[in-house]
Amino acid sequence: MKTESWQKVGKIIKYIALVFVFSVTGFVIFRMLSSGDPREVKTLLVNKSTYDAYVESSETLDMFYQEHNSITRTDKNYGYFSVSQVAFIDAAEQVQLAFRYNNSTLKSVAKDLSLAEVPSRDADIFDVTLVVCTDLTPEDKTDNDVSAKDKPESVSETRYFANRSISATKLMYNYRKFVFDGVKIDDNTLAVYVDIYYKGGDTAPDYENTPYGTLCIYDYASQNLTRKFTGDDRNAILEWGKENGY
Repeated sequence: MKTESWQKVGKIIKYIALVFVFSVTGFVIFRMLSSGDPREVKTLLVNKSTYDAYVESSETLDMFYQEHNSITRTDKNYGYFSVSQVAFIDAAEQVQLAFRYNNSTLKSVAKDLSLAEVPSRDADIFDVTLVVCTDLTPEDKTDNDVSAKDKPESVSETRYFANRSISATKLMYNYRKFVFDGVKIDDNTLAVYVDIYYKGGDTAPDYENTPYGTLCIYDYASQNLTRKFTGDDRNAILEWGKENGY
């Protein structure tokens, strides 16, 4: 082969290699940018309970979370839903969390439920609640199988509904940030679950039925990890106080 031909082949190979490198780099950057949660769901969502706890705690807040499986993984909902940015705020008896689902989840829901069309990403079609399991017989730790299909009589379940929420989007992801008040975690608390129901139909969710998805965010045997109180959190609290005349 002539020298000129080898030079052309070399240039083509070099061009292909450059395209490959830039494509891989671009994909990695895209995944990094798309995987992080938006700033508004990372920051505390403030209400009066949050504000009062901040003032009473010398203008700071002690918060914690636990590391658990954050993405649904059963056959019926594998990868559909995830929960992040969990904050248990003892002083406020409050739990905050970010609920996330992909645009592909909407397509899967439409298929699973035989919907006429795929729901809009702006549609509020998921009912998200907390279920707190409490040990009614704390002197006996052998009767607390909260994972059993039929919960033992020694365990009570209390469902909590959000009293404030916001929505956010980022590329192909959709977010809801929720605030749950009146949630007290103590030595008798066994577990806290996030239940996800579909609410896009004509009737309200039937909480006696199995939820579309469930994720554990707390159990008594796991370690509590410190959730840092950030400058954005403090600014959000001060702004809320100013807007509400405090």
